Formats: sequence, structure tokens, C-alpha cells
Amino acid sequence: MKKYRAIVGEFVFETALHIGQGEEDFGTNAPLRRNLAGELIIPATTIAGVLRTLATRLALRLQLDGRNKCFALCSKSELKDLWQKGEKICGCPVCHLFGELYPSEKSKDEKDGRASRLWVYDSKLLSREKTFVRDGVGIDRTTGVAASAESLKYDTEVIPQGARFKLHLELEQTDENDHKLLAAVLAEWQAGRLWMGGNVGRGLGRSKLEQTHFSANDLKTHEDLLLYLNEELPEKRGHADDNWLAKQQTGARSALRSSAAIAPFVEIQFTLSFNGPFLTNDTTLAAFAGYDHVSLLDGLPQKDTTLRPLLPGSALRGALRSHAERIARTLATRNAFEKAQRDLTKAQHEFLQACPACNPAIESDEKPLTKCDKLLSLANVSYDKEIRDEQICVSCQLFGSSRRGSRLKIMDAPLSNEPVWKPLDFLAIDRFTGGGLEGAKFDAVALWRPQFSVSFFLEEPQAWELGWLALVLRDLIDARIPIGFGSAKGFGQAEATNLKVRCAFGSFDDWNKIIKDFNLELQARQVEQPFGFYRIAEFDEKAWQQVKMQERVQACVAAFHKKVRDVERSSNALPKLKHDSYFNGVVDKLYPIEEEQYV
Repeated sequence: MKKYRAIVGEFVFETALHIGQGEEDFGTNAPLRRNLAGELIIPATTIAGVLRTLATRLALRLQLDGRNKCFALCSKSELKDLWQKGEKICGCPVCHLFGELYPSEKSKDEKDGRASRLWVYDSKLLSREKTFVRDGVGIDRTTGVAASAESLKYDTEVIPQGARFKLHLELEQTDENDHKLLAAVLAEWQAGRLWMGGNVGRGLGRSKLEQTHFSANDLKTHEDLLLYLNEELPEKRGHADDNWLAKQQTGARSALRSSAAIAPFVEIQFTLSFNGPFLTNDTTLAAFAGYDHVSLLDGLPQKDTTLRPLLPGSALRGALRSHAERIARTLATRNAFEKAQRDLTKAQHEFLQACPACNPAIESDEKPLTKCDKLLSLANVSYDKEIRDEQICVSCQLFGSSRRGSRLKIMDAPLSNEPVWKPLDFLAIDRFTGGGLEGAKFDAVALWRPQFSVSFFLEEPQAWELGWLALVLRDLIDARIPIGFGSAKGFGQAEATNLKVRCAFGSFDDWNKIIKDFNLELQARQVEQPFGFYRIAEFDEKAWQQVKMQERVQACVAAFHKKVRDVERSSNALPKLKHDSYFNGVVDKLYPIEEEQYV
């Protein structure tokens, strides 16, 4: 090693964070990770894992030496073919920096694979935020209420937003390709587009890199080496170069490939405005306030701390997923009738063979719409096997399951207006006497007409996914999706306004091609941002009303319709459902099948 290089800095979380320890504790189902001294930490393995994942995606868009596609993105059949051709070492830029996935055990030659050239250290919490426990509950897709029958109540210990951690990276025997790839990763982190920890799809773990500092120590002589070894913090003694990262990021952007056909990500932002009371339940805060139900805040009440209400990403994600599944199953119901020529018995068979959305709240295979994870277990598909798209329903492909994560992240939404609290009393009515039911009184503190700033983030979006989200957003704009507690009581009625869609593009060729194809010079603007690897185009509501963009959206919706029509459950992929909520003696009574009514 001729030179010691280090990158130190700090990163802050823009949402709450959960880094679990993998087992339950007496106070919560999912406690936070701590070291032996009881300090909250983020393990180096967690940081290295998310950095490598991001680097694997970015490397596909960079013109660097070596294989562009890492072995990690290859299927088993592709890997088998490569190994049969003698290509047992990946050699891609990601593996060169982070270490080979399958290094040779027989050879000590570096060309047969070596460990990571990037050393990552555990990160300790620098701020003093107090942790608190968040509650969550699954929603029954048939009744629309909490799925208590399936015991889907859970809680999670989190660190509130604003938590700050120390970053310490070291480089060993790296080259220019390594520096460009690492710079691209850190650029995206500086732009706030890196998530870590658990429940990232439900709004947790969004972080932003700040205050980076690069230093280098020459180790060419014995004297240099002794000074390095005797220094407690060698990264502070070395030659500082605070422009190193900026220079490397410039080089990385110049190596961008042209790939306008696929946007790296799409971010959807809007204001969610409630026209009445809104309430989510936080038992920890309720214990402090003395009420039965109190909405979630962005921290734990403590002295000299100002807290604000928060719409948790889990609550919003659950409501939107449930509504999205309803849309998909409605289309599948129509398709089943068409295929069966409106014969109810045949239509039921068709629906069970092609249902596009399971019910993730159902564990039993004897109940309607059993979740994909349960069906895969019944088919003896072990948890260590890679799950293909055809093995899970369309809903699990977009929103994820315990077998496979999701590329769709729905952030915790902060309050954008001033909070107005309204205490409310509730009393159940005895159905026989007409008076108050004994023991059925409870109270709550609800937010009155709050507004939240909502953000979705979808990585590597596909056309059918955008089309599905467009249908959900249409209904959210029309205030058709209640969110939170008490929808039957008039709570949670909200509409989306001030819609903005941000799309990422790579090189100037990408940007120029998009402008030419969609006439965007009149519809979109390029967002100037101090950090980040990609160029960002932003569309507002006015832009989406243009004919060109409406045609594009309709094409995505058509792709979603095709996705639903193409679903086919079989024993070789996702097993067929046994029961459903539509044809089992219900749908024919509610909606008699007659020619004039059906058409």
C-alpha cells in the first residue's frame, strides 16, 4: 500500500430510521441495533451493502473498463453459461471496488478475485435523539378494517428524523475507475437518494451525505509509515483535498452512457389536503397525552423540543396498495367474465387462475385471496431461493412482500401547514336500547384539515407500473381514497393537489432525445440541483394536461391492462388460489349478470 486515502464526513436522515437487530425485545417487536456499550450504531455491513447496491445500478450507465453487468444481476442460467465459458470471475467495476462475489479459493492471484478495496467502518450516532416505538397494523382487503384476526399488529423502534451519523471510508489500491464509480455513488447520496435499514419502502431510512472530507497520506518511506501508524486519526493528518470528490464526480458524469429509453427513477410529489379530521394512532404519544388515540408526531415528546404531526409512509402505502389491488382485481373480474362468456362458474375458475393481487393480510390457504408468501410455502419454495416475477402476483411485484423487496418507496410525509388539534369523544350505541353502550367510550385528538407534503420514489420504473400508479393517483386527486382512522365516520377524506413528477436522465444525449420525442421544451424544465449524478426533468400539472403527455400516460395504462390480462397462475409458478372474495356466492347476488347491465 503506497498511499492511505480516507473519506470522512457526516450523513443525516431525512426520515426516521430503523436498523434492526433481528430479534424481538421486551418493549417492541423490532428493537434498534446497539453495540455492547448500548450505543446506537449502523453496522459497516449495512452501509457497505447499500453502497454496493447503488453502485451496481449506476455501473450499468457508466462507460468503465470491465464488464458492465455484474454477476449479481445475472440469472442462474446466465451465470451457468458464463461459468461454462470459463468466466468464473466477474471483473466488473463494482466487484473490482467492493470485492468479487465468487472469488477463487485455489489461486492467490489477484486476477482470480480479491476482497474489497473500499473499507467501511461502523457509524455511531452523533446527535442525541431519543428513540420511540411506532405502531402498525395490516388492513383486511375485504372489510377495509384492521386485520386483527390474522394478528397483523406490530411495532417498530425508530430513531426520529434528523439523526446524524459519522461516515468513515478508506480506499486501498484503487484506480480511476474505482474513484469514478465511488464518486457517482456519493453524488447520489449527497442528493438524498440513498436508503438504508428496514421498512425503507414504508417511509424510513432516507439519508443525505454532508460535510465530506478527503485526505491522503503518502506511505512510500519508512518515516511516512511510522507517522501513519502513530497517528490516532490518520485521516486528519493527511493531505486534504476538499475538491477531490467534485473532480471525480465531473469525470463520472463524462463517462455516462446514453440510455434514454429507461429512466433511472421517477419521483412523484404532491400535497395531500384533508377536508376534515385526520387521525392515525400512536400509542406512545397517547400515553403521554392521556387520550386513547393521538396522531403520530415526528419524535418523542421531551423538554425544549418542538414536534410536528407526520403522515407515516406505512399508512399511506397501505391505503394506496389496497386501492391499487382493488383496481387490478376489478379488471381481472371483467376479464374473467369475458373469457367465460359471462358464465359464473367458469368465470370463477378463470379468476382463480388469473387473479393479479393477493391479500397480504391472509395467512390461511382456506381463505380468499391467500397471500403469495403462503402459497409459495405450500409449493415448497424455500426462502433462500430467488423469486421470479411469475412466482408472485402483480401487486407483490410492485409493492413487495416478505419474499422480495419493492422498488417503490413512499416517504413519511411532513405537515406543510400549521396544525389544528380537535379533541373528540366517541361512544358506541347499544343496538337494543338505543343508549350508550357500557364500556365503549373512548376519546381522541384529531388533526383538523391538515396538509402533508408527499413523495413517492420508484427505481427503474416499467411502463405498466407507471400506468398503475397513474390510475391510483387519478382516484387520489378525485378524493376517492380514505386514509387513516375512521373512514366510515368521515375521517381521512383527502385529495392530492400540486402534482409534480420528476424524471431522471443521464447524459446530454438522453436529455436532447427526450426533448425531441416529447416536445418538452414547452412542458418541462430541467431542475438545477447542487448535488446528484443525474439530470432531472420536472413536470407540473399543466405539463400533464398536454396532449403528448396524456398519450404517454395512456400508453402506460394500456401496458398495465396487458399486464393484468397476461397473469396466469400454474403449478410451475405461483400456485392457483382456492377461494376469492368475488365469486363465492357474493358477486352474483350483488350484481346479477344480465346482458344489458353488464354492457
